[in-house]
Amino acid sequence: MYEMKKIKCGIFHIDEKISQRFSKFIEQTPFLTLSVKHTLPTEMLSACHQKKVELLFCGIDDDMKGIRSFCSLLDTSIFIVFISSDKSRAFDSFRLNALDFLLPTDSYQVFLTSANKALQRLSLKTPEAQSTHIFIKSEYRIIRLEFD
Repeated sequence: MYEMKKIKCGIFHIDEKISQRFSKFIEQTPFLTLSVKHTLPTEMLSACHQKKVELLFCGIDDDMKGIRSFCSLLDTSIFIVFISSDKSRAFDSFRLNALDFLLPTDSYQVFLTSANKALQRLSLKTPEAQSTHIFIKSEYRIIRLEFD
């Protein structure tokens, strides 16, 4: 039986209630797994690297300069979904190359839509299978060449 690879997630938010809410959403989602959760940026950066986080749910507070700095230090392969109760932060988040923007009060259905975006993007990045051969047409024959 085929087992789906789970997307490794991280939560970086200073509000514990919001972190808990999104932790529960991740637990409810069959293709997500929570790998790391922190409130400090230095710990989160290190943990993202060590745990190979693929999807980060990141809270935006009043310090956009700090968030910009934090995001610039993250591996560029990590998809980021920003969370803020201030809807005007949505514009800022997409300037930081966000996958999506969520409000802390969004329903599980809205969260799942965002998670599905990540699943689609990651499936596009991951090669299905490495080719072991190519076919070449030579005169009137087709020749199969195997890779070493």
